[in-house]
Amino acid sequence: MALQKAKSHGLTVKFLGFETKEKTFYKVQVSHEGETWELSKRYSDFYFFHANLDKKYAKLAFPPKSLGSLTAEQQDERQQKLKEWFTEFLAMPMTPQAIAQLQSFLRATKHVKQQRGVRNYPGTILKAGYLQKLAGTKGSSNWKKRYVVLTDSLLVYETEDVYENGGAPKGAVSLNCIYCPTPEDDLEFTLHALPVDFVARAESKDDRDEWVSLFQHLRSC
Repeated sequence: MALQKAKSHGLTVKFLGFETKEKTFYKVQVSHEGETWELSKRYSDFYFFHANLDKKYAKLAFPPKSLGSLTAEQQDERQQKLKEWFTEFLAMPMTPQAIAQLQSFLRATKHVKQQRGVRNYPGTILKAGYLQKLAGTKGSSNWKKRYVVLTDSLLVYETEDVYENGGAPKGAVSLNCIYCPTPEDDLEFTLHALPVDFVARAESKDDRDEWVSLFQHLRSC
């Protein structure tokens, strides 16, 4: 039986059930202005999507991980909890960042017209937020506040006004060959992305560690 629909920003999302073979996949139907498509998502996909949302959405109760395999009844219960969590999330006021993450997660970027302040970034959005970016060579004091979006293939940065008005980004860094060492005890970190270095400062140690952890997870070369 199909679960109740939930709408947000023109998107209609409906959970259709789940299928278990070697792994369990939850079937999701997405609709927008007459177009409909279906996705198969694992629990880990939802978990990673939730984990990378802004902290303001952390208060929503996300179904916890479990140890071992789940029975069909437990899978059905988890699906219901995922649906309840997703419905609550869709009903919340969303930042442009959250809208972009949602569209990426639902593979909706090719179906939805780009809105003011919303980008159709390539790949899956892993994190977005403000950083102080060093302009020029390391050791200078020319720091600029930039809105930074990290996908699994690209790092894009732009000024606040450009981001809010939907203009072209200030710059982009390819993540084909990167290395990000664990920083010392301060807010600054360096992403070595051949042939350039991206030097930035986070607003807090937790935020810095989250950026660095994602870069290290994507580490290549």
